[in-house]
Amino acid sequence: MVFNQAKLLQVTAESVKISHNGKTETLMLEEGTPGGGDGIASVEASGDQTEFSIAETELNDAMANLPVLLSQARAVPYFKNGQSVGMRLFAIRRDSLYEKLGLKNGDILKSVNDNSLTDPSQALKIFEQLKNERSISVRVERNGTETSLRYDIR
Repeated sequence: MVFNQAKLLQVTAESVKISHNGKTETLMLEEGTPGGGDGIASVEASGDQTEFSIAETELNDAMANLPVLLSQARAVPYFKNGQSVGMRLFAIRRDSLYEKLGLKNGDILKSVNDNSLTDPSQALKIFEQLKNERSISVRVERNGTETSLRYDIR
């Protein structure tokens, strides 16, 4: 189940098939499609691309328009050996907040501020908890290697 609302049926490079309210729906993916940028210019990355500084006002603007933010990338549960290990990102739009935050297609988000993302139903709860945070750390698996990304909100 995805956020206790839809059942994930199939994921391909071009689409995601879900069952929602008794209907099967196919969501077509447009990886690398331009657009979706929301003018977040106040994201600064360090040279090693693992530490980022984000202007609070810019982040609040993005969060105020959640449907647009959620349309800028796709996240699906990722399983290894039959166990959920996190959320895999794909179809990240060029110039989106996700790209500006250093996230890449194929990244597997494993935890946020030491809160595991192995249970997709907990993702929204964790997201809500982040609203008052000034420092956020995200554990990501990229190309088989785990790394930590740090975000400071100024």
